[in-house]
Amino acid sequence: EECDAAGDNADGGATGSCKANCAVQVCGDGDQASDEGCDNAGDNADGGATGSCRPGCVLQTCGDGDQASDEGCDDGNLVDGDGCDSSCVVEFCGDGTTNNNDEECDAAGDNADGGATGSCKAN
Repeated sequence: EECDAAGDNADGGATGSCKANCAVQVCGDGDQASDEGCDNAGDNADGGATGSCRPGCVLQTCGDGDQASDEGCDDGNLVDGDGCDSSCVVEFCGDGTTNNNDEECDAAGDNADGGATGSCKAN
């Protein structure tokens, strides 16, 4: 026995609590604790798809600073205009949003500078 809380042993309690089988509840044991976002046992890993389980038993989300396999970028925030938008899509000249990455303007497909589309510089 790792622990025994008498009649209070239960699965799904907080990390560190005593499970029904007298084992201590820990991240990575495959039993999601009440204070864990997920627990996929040995399959917890960084870089999976959004919604997958990361080490530390937290869900992979846009803005967490770890680029998921289905994200174009993840700069650790949910701020638009900094090169990586709040949906974890790379911002670029021509996307219709004036981004802080050296753009002065962005009119999507109507950007023009001497006939060249995509300059994102004011005339």
